[in-house]
Amino acid sequence: MNGRSIYSEDPETTQWEMLMQYSYESNVKKELSKRKFSGPENLSETVAGAFSQAYEYFRASNASSLYTSPLLLYYGMANLLSGACQIMAGTFLDVNVHGMFLQPAGSQSLEHLADVTVCPIANGKGALSVFGQMLDPEWDFSRLGHWTLGELLGRMPDLYDEYCEFYGSTSPSLIPLERNTDGRVFIDRVKQESLDRYPQLAPFLVTVPHFSNAYLDPQDVTMVEHAIVLHQKPGGPDITLQGMSGSLFLCTGHGSAHVDHVPTQDILLYMTFFALGFLSRYRPDLWNPFVKTDSTGERHVFAKCVDVARRVFPNLVLNRLLGYSVDFSSRREEPNKIGS
Repeated sequence: MNGRSIYSEDPETTQWEMLMQYSYESNVKKELSKRKFSGPENLSETVAGAFSQAYEYFRASNASSLYTSPLLLYYGMANLLSGACQIMAGTFLDVNVHGMFLQPAGSQSLEHLADVTVCPIANGKGALSVFGQMLDPEWDFSRLGHWTLGELLGRMPDLYDEYCEFYGSTSPSLIPLERNTDGRVFIDRVKQESLDRYPQLAPFLVTVPHFSNAYLDPQDVTMVEHAIVLHQKPGGPDITLQGMSGSLFLCTGHGSAHVDHVPTQDILLYMTFFALGFLSRYRPDLWNPFVKTDSTGERHVFAKCVDVARRVFPNLVLNRLLGYSVDFSSRREEPNKIGS
């Protein structure tokens, strides 16, 4: 997806100003027409209402504590995806269940709260399946598998440091990269710090979906420091994930053999906040004591996740609607220099 930089001193506010254009029925009708959709009666009203409600939920979450903010964000995400996906489909979407459930777990069986498991349901009217198929052309629900909350958190670029510091892992979910270019193609490097954290990292590179389509065979080199160098194939896809800071990562496959499908970032966040929202709403016996008295540091990870989602998720949905990646920057444009 191509990118575009937009000036903003407050990206969180600016992205919602752009999204709230779709809270007006006339604008929704224009967008549907631009996409060559006539749309059934009342579609524009339904879509506009979904965007309005999404904004209210996100705004309410900003004024709420961790006791309820995950639940409010989940409702906001559901409405935002509903509105955006119905625009993309040009019709109503038949959704009547969440499309996933949280595997029951007693408090005695959890080392961390992130050990709870999100289980997708193969239901044609489940929100997870319907939204996933709209957002990801390669969506393969049969290969999605079950996900622990920790496995979801571990694949969020903007949560990388907090996740690694608290949970640790013997196998990487995300592999941070340093990018250079020779003027023709990108050259990515897996740095020494990553190899120190995961000494047996090299074999995991081939578990990254589409790795062989994107890169030539990895080169293990030692110059000033040890690194694995990845030369992008000419014309190959860019399979990296980018955090809000601009940091780049490769995402490994899911499951014990790392071959299961990894959904897009918007769907991963949606699954994450289904889990957090479910705990907040239906397992207060676990959630409330955790929020009130956690002394391990896991609460900090969840709080950071809430902040990340509030900023990142609307941006991801905005990118979907616009067809390009919006990068909000406080750097003002300057005139281009003429000549050398």
